[in-house]
Parts: sequence; C-alpha cells; structure tokens
Amino acid sequence: MRTSPPGSEYAFMEAADGTRLRVACWPGAEGKPTIILLPGFREYIEKHFETIEDLQKRSMAVYTIDWRSQGLSDRPLDNPQKVHVEDFDQYIADLHQFISTVVIPDTEGERYILAHSMGGHIALRYLHDHQFDVDGAVLSAPMVEIYTPTGFRWLARLLVKTLKAMGLSKAYFPGRRDYGPKSSRFEGNKLTSDEARFAEDHDQQAANKTLRTGGPSVGWVAAALRSSRRLKDERYLKAISVPIYIAQCMEDRMVSNRAQDLLSSRINRSQLFHIDGAKHEILRERDELRDQFWDIFDHYFEVRS
Repeated sequence: MRTSPPGSEYAFMEAADGTRLRVACWPGAEGKPTIILLPGFREYIEKHFETIEDLQKRSMAVYTIDWRSQGLSDRPLDNPQKVHVEDFDQYIADLHQFISTVVIPDTEGERYILAHSMGGHIALRYLHDHQFDVDGAVLSAPMVEIYTPTGFRWLARLLVKTLKAMGLSKAYFPGRRDYGPKSSRFEGNKLTSDEARFAEDHDQQAANKTLRTGGPSVGWVAAALRSSRRLKDERYLKAISVPIYIAQCMEDRMVSNRAQDLLSSRINRSQLFHIDGAKHEILRERDELRDQFWDIFDHYFEVRS
C-alpha cells in the first residue's frame, strides 16, 4: 500500500462554522508552480498519493484538502458515512479560506488548480467567485452535472424535492448505503479499469476505516442539482477568464460528458480533451490511459512557459 510522499505536512484548519478540515502540503522547487489538488466525491488525501508523487516529479508544490463530511475532516451527521452538505456554497467558502489563509501566505509565484470530479465542480464555482487567486486549472472529469440516463433527470429532481419536503434531507439518497462488501468489488465498478489501483484504494480504507464513506444524503444531491444549474448559465461561465483544460473520460457513467461539452463551449479560455476507454477516475486508471492525462497536463504548462 502506498504511503505518504516525502516532505508532507498535515494540519487541521477550522472553517467559519467550526468544522475541522484536514489539509496537507508538500514543498516544490523554487520557480515552479504550486498545485492546489482538489479531490472528488467520497475521496480523501491518501487516495491521491500517486498523483502527488507525479507532481513532485515535476518539482511542483502541492496543497490539498479533505472536504467536509469526508476523509478525516469533520462529518456532521450521527452516521459519519453519509456525505452531507446543505449547500455547495459551504464547499466554496471552505476552499476560499484554504487558499487565502493557507496556500497564498505560504507560497510565491503562480498557483493552479488540479481537480477531479466534484473537486472540479467546486473549482469552477470558485473560479467564478475568486478567480484572481489562481492562474488557471486542469480538470479531470469535472462533475458539471451528475450522470443521469436520458429521460430520468426530471424524475430525480422530483424525487429530491419530495424527500426534502418530507424532512429527509439527512437521509441517504434512495439506493445508497454504508460502505460494505460490494463497495470493494472490482467487477462492475464505474470508476476504473485498473484492478490494482482499485484494490489499493480499498486497502487504504481497510487500514483506516475512518476514511470510508457510503453515499450522498438527500440534502447533498439537492445541493448538487442546484449548484449544477449555475454551471449551465452562459453569463456565469463567461465571467471565468483563466485558462482551463478539461480531460473528459469517454466511458464515464458517473458525471455527464454532455454537460462538460456545453460548459467548455461557454468558457472563453477552455479546451476539452477526450480520453477514449477511460472510466471516471482517470488518475486511477491503467497506465496507458493515465499517461494521456499527464500529457494533457504537461501540455497545459508547456504553452504557458
């Protein structure tokens, strides 16, 4: 099982509402960019040790965070396995505090976001509100919108609205449950085709069961649906002016590629790249697919050097 890359520093940051958020950093070489690494839904810092190692090979400093309600950050519900927020504005506020009070005072030079899935959603919202804090972003399979089979989106919205009205915001979204034996079953998973990396992720959760999460609450899904509407607003997206690369996984069944297409067409300085054969977690995919992501990442910085 992979261990923390050398040079790590871990700490806890207290958010405005008292929530303790775990943060970590790794130093880089002078003159190299700082990377703000934003994990996805149900993820945690340990899951991205390999990504951090790859960034260290590029001599880049890395700063990262466990989002509230996952990783080793505070979890608000009696059942800590439920991922819950009432509004994605909480994530934006946490990220702004992290960057403004931890990253910026501790670094010099250019700062870029590298974000996956839900982290990419939060990054896009952040870039609208606070884009002058960072110089750009590379997004892996950003969760512009949750993947829903055509024809079922209206049903999902109606279900969430009904459950919220019944006072079930903190209940699991229907069909979701605690981490169990099926969670670590490789066959049929929607995340990666790399069995070794899939197993490594679950070995980490076996070694530290506190990292485990089940699924989203009704409130989290409602918040995600509301926030996704902003990322369809053309005027909202036109206000994002930093350069953005988006790596799209063509076998993704977790987030909507169609929504990524639309978003990319509406951001002035966005480029969209397709990775054929990749499931949702490109950074945990087979080497031949994962390497394509790093080619995209390196190209992003080559054209800015």
